[in-house]
Amino acid sequence: MKLPQKIAKEATISFTSMVFGSGVRYLFVLILARWVGPAYLGVFSLANALMRFAEVIGKAGLDNGVLKYVTENLGKNRAEEARNIIRSSIKMGFILSLVATATLIILSKWLAIDIFSGGQLLRQVLICNAIGLPFSVTMLIIASATQAFKLLKYNALVINIAVPILNLIAMLIGLQISNQVAITIPILFSSIFGFGFIFYFLQRFVTINLNDVKTSVFRADLLNFSYPLMFVTIIGTAMHWMDIYMLGYFFDNTTVGLYHPSARTAGLLRMILMAFMGIFAPMLADLFAKKDQSGMVHLYQLVVRWIMTIAIPLFLLIIVFPTKVMLLFGPQYQEGHMILAILTTAVLIQSFIGPGGPTLTMTGFPKINFMNSIAVLIVNLVFNIILIPAYAGFGAAIATLISMSFLGFLRTIEVWYILKLQPVSVRLFKPVMAGIVTWILLTQIKFIIMPFHTVITLVAATIVVVFSFFILLLLMGFDDDDKQVVSALKATWASNFRNSQ
Repeated sequence: MKLPQKIAKEATISFTSMVFGSGVRYLFVLILARWVGPAYLGVFSLANALMRFAEVIGKAGLDNGVLKYVTENLGKNRAEEARNIIRSSIKMGFILSLVATATLIILSKWLAIDIFSGGQLLRQVLICNAIGLPFSVTMLIIASATQAFKLLKYNALVINIAVPILNLIAMLIGLQISNQVAITIPILFSSIFGFGFIFYFLQRFVTINLNDVKTSVFRADLLNFSYPLMFVTIIGTAMHWMDIYMLGYFFDNTTVGLYHPSARTAGLLRMILMAFMGIFAPMLADLFAKKDQSGMVHLYQLVVRWIMTIAIPLFLLIIVFPTKVMLLFGPQYQEGHMILAILTTAVLIQSFIGPGGPTLTMTGFPKINFMNSIAVLIVNLVFNIILIPAYAGFGAAIATLISMSFLGFLRTIEVWYILKLQPVSVRLFKPVMAGIVTWILLTQIKFIIMPFHTVITLVAATIVVVFSFFILLLLMGFDDDDKQVVSALKATWASNFRNSQ
């Protein structure tokens, strides 16, 4: 199978599931925001942010280690060694996550009351989330293992479909009882059942059972590779949630809750990056192991081009109609429209330079990634401290934009200097030009469709964006790679449709 076809096939599975998952998660936040209001939403957001930080510590980078070492061993026809790595990583991850759980519970009062102004409600949500931590950590490690075994559809089924649905179901059940229950039980509920689902697929298709995990040995080599990645991820997670942490520290739950829908909406663009990164990382590791420089260049530029091709239309829709998008959450949230516009721009920059991080990691330069993360975290922290007390959510958004721009410049220079890879190609000109023309068109019709109901306006704008952008791409013509990707996409969608019948 040719490279573009392989990318298209795998990315279709990943992207389709991520679109579905992101849609369900977005619906989750939309319902929660409209039902419980900004204060309760702020508590949920803070608890979720702290849970993700603890989750990173519990994983200790083992999910990345599994992905790299299992992929390499399978490439060398050492399937049993690959399974041994999976067994050990699950056991170590579970033990480490128990420590993280205990730590989070012990610190819950200090975090909820002394650091943030969440009170007993935030403490209650933190403790409940902590109980689910060993299940969520183990689930994510197993998901990386199935990804390395090229069982991407099972990874996607659990992480991007089952877990978001379980979250939504738990929240809807909770709303029938109280607002407190609605923000307390979703993560615990989805973690336990999500773990059960992914472990079932592990047993069935990778032939690893619970007894194998119990009798597995401690792998110092795996941990030695993985734990530096943990620090990279810790810093990345801290940077990702820094705006939430700092808003919760300087202001109250309501301020956090008003900011959260903007961040969640901007994050829709990030799903495009993540969809491609799920297949980009192991493919790049394989090409690097084979010392295929031309293949690496081809893969890098092809992935960047298709990330931008899919991201630009969504970016345009949000950036031109931010007020209408925020009205979906309720009238009290529309003041965040400028925050949404700034954050969306930041995520677009992140999407463009996103492959740089996995590229450095998968080619043996995790320490450089670590130093990048430290530098960007410092930049982000400094600007948050300066801007948030004066400008609240708007200041947090500006700090994020500055940080993402700095990281983009840094990674682009490093990847070019070390590996002779750079994201820009002549072929990238087409989606960029199509985006510019579509943006001009949108600004011309904006005031015609703005007076209509929010949903009608956004539907009309979506139709204009999709049709104009892709017609322009068609008029500019597809090269051979693009044709292969499109053909593979059509074939994959047709196959998926037949299989669903």
